[in-house]
Amino acid sequence: MSNNELPSQDIKILTKIHSILYNIGGTPSYVGMRQLAYGALIAYRSPESITLITKYIYPDVAKHYHTTISAVERNMRYFIESMYINNPRKINAFMGYECICKPTNTQFIYAIVNRLRLLNGNI
Repeated sequence: MSNNELPSQDIKILTKIHSILYNIGGTPSYVGMRQLAYGALIAYRSPESITLITKYIYPDVAKHYHTTISAVERNMRYFIESMYINNPRKINAFMGYECICKPTNTQFIYAIVNRLRLLNGNI
Protein backbone atom coordinates (compact mmCIF):
# COMPACT_ATOMS: atom_id res chain seq x y z
CA MET A 1 0.00 0.00 0.00
CA SER A 2 1.45 3.34 -0.94
CA ASN A 3 1.25 6.68 0.79
CA ASN A 4 -1.02 7.82 -2.06
CA GLU A 5 -3.80 5.78 -0.45
CA LEU A 6 -3.51 7.73 2.80
CA PRO A 7 -5.41 10.95 3.53
CA SER A 8 -3.35 14.09 2.88
CA GLN A 9 -3.24 14.92 6.61
CA ASP A 10 -1.69 11.51 7.35
CA ILE A 11 0.90 12.06 4.61
CA LYS A 12 1.86 15.38 6.24
CA ILE A 13 2.22 13.67 9.62
CA LEU A 14 4.29 10.85 8.08
CA THR A 15 6.56 13.43 6.49
CA LYS A 16 7.14 15.03 9.90
CA ILE A 17 7.82 11.62 11.46
CA HIS A 18 10.34 10.79 8.72
CA SER A 19 12.01 14.14 9.35
CA ILE A 20 12.28 13.34 13.06
CA LEU A 21 13.81 9.96 12.26
CA TYR A 22 16.29 11.46 9.74
CA ASN A 23 17.37 14.03 12.32
CA ILE A 24 18.30 11.33 14.81
CA GLY A 25 20.21 9.24 12.31
CA GLY A 26 17.58 7.10 10.61
CA THR A 27 18.09 6.03 7.03
CA PRO A 28 15.33 4.98 4.64
CA SER A 29 17.29 1.91 3.54
CA TYR A 30 15.76 0.07 6.51
CA VAL A 31 12.25 -1.30 6.05
CA GLY A 32 11.91 -0.85 9.79
CA MET A 33 12.11 2.92 9.39
CA ARG A 34 9.04 3.05 7.19
CA GLN A 35 7.20 0.58 9.41
CA LEU A 36 8.17 2.47 12.56
CA ALA A 37 6.99 5.74 11.00
CA TYR A 38 3.64 4.19 10.09
CA GLY A 39 3.36 2.71 13.59
CA ALA A 40 4.02 6.14 15.07
CA LEU A 41 1.30 7.58 12.81
CA ILE A 42 -1.16 5.02 14.22
CA ALA A 43 -0.10 5.91 17.77
CA TYR A 44 -0.40 9.62 17.01
CA ARG A 45 -3.93 9.21 15.64
CA SER A 46 -4.96 6.80 18.40
CA PRO A 47 -2.89 7.37 21.57
CA GLU A 48 -4.42 4.42 23.42
CA SER A 49 -2.94 2.04 20.85
CA ILE A 50 0.58 2.53 22.24
CA THR A 51 -0.37 0.67 25.42
CA LEU A 52 -1.21 -2.46 23.44
CA ILE A 53 1.34 -2.28 20.64
CA THR A 54 1.12 -5.99 19.80
CA LYS A 55 -2.66 -5.85 19.56
CA TYR A 56 -3.11 -2.63 17.58
CA ILE A 57 0.03 -1.20 16.02
CA TYR A 58 1.92 -4.29 14.79
CA PRO A 59 -1.15 -5.86 13.10
CA ASP A 60 -2.10 -2.57 11.38
CA VAL A 61 1.46 -2.01 10.16
CA ALA A 62 1.72 -5.63 8.98
CA LYS A 63 -1.53 -5.28 7.03
CA HIS A 64 -0.41 -1.99 5.48
CA TYR A 65 2.92 -3.45 4.35
CA HIS A 66 1.61 -6.92 3.47
CA THR A 67 3.87 -8.74 5.91
CA THR A 68 3.68 -10.56 9.23
CA ILE A 69 3.36 -9.13 12.72
CA SER A 70 6.62 -10.76 13.78
CA ALA A 71 8.44 -9.24 10.80
CA VAL A 72 7.15 -5.77 11.75
CA GLU A 73 8.30 -6.16 15.35
CA ARG A 74 11.73 -7.43 14.24
CA ASN A 75 12.20 -4.73 11.59
CA MET A 76 11.34 -1.95 14.03
CA ARG A 77 13.58 -3.44 16.74
CA TYR A 78 16.49 -3.82 14.32
CA PHE A 79 16.10 -0.26 13.02
CA ILE A 80 16.09 1.18 16.55
CA GLU A 81 19.04 -1.01 17.54
CA SER A 82 21.04 0.11 14.49
CA MET A 83 20.46 3.77 15.28
CA TYR A 84 21.34 3.21 18.94
CA ILE A 85 24.57 1.37 18.12
CA ASN A 86 25.65 4.06 15.64
CA ASN A 87 24.89 7.05 17.86
CA PRO A 88 23.71 6.31 21.41
CA ARG A 89 24.16 9.94 22.51
CA LYS A 90 21.78 11.18 19.84
CA ILE A 91 19.20 8.56 20.80
CA ASN A 92 19.58 9.39 24.51
CA ALA A 93 19.09 13.08 23.72
CA PHE A 94 16.01 12.28 21.65
CA MET A 95 14.55 10.03 24.35
CA GLY A 96 15.14 12.71 26.99
CA TYR A 97 17.00 10.40 29.34
CA GLU A 98 20.07 8.18 29.29
CA CYS A 99 19.13 4.73 28.09
CA ILE A 100 21.07 1.92 29.75
CA CYS A 101 20.26 -0.23 26.74
CA LYS A 102 18.48 0.45 23.47
CA PRO A 103 14.91 1.71 23.77
CA THR A 104 12.09 -0.74 23.17
CA ASN A 105 9.78 -0.32 20.19
CA THR A 106 7.06 1.02 22.48
CA GLN A 107 9.38 3.52 24.18
CA PHE A 108 10.65 4.75 20.84
CA ILE A 109 7.22 5.14 19.27
CA TYR A 110 6.06 6.97 22.40
CA ALA A 111 9.03 9.36 22.11
CA ILE A 112 8.28 10.00 18.41
CA VAL A 113 4.63 10.76 19.17
CA ASN A 114 5.61 13.09 22.02
CA ARG A 115 8.07 14.94 19.77
CA LEU A 116 5.44 15.22 17.05
CA ARG A 117 2.90 16.61 19.52
CA LEU A 118 5.47 19.16 20.70
CA LEU A 119 6.19 20.20 17.11
CA ASN A 120 2.48 20.55 16.41
CA GLY A 121 1.83 22.37 19.66
CA ASN A 122 -0.83 19.97 20.89
CA ILE A 123 0.71 18.28 23.88
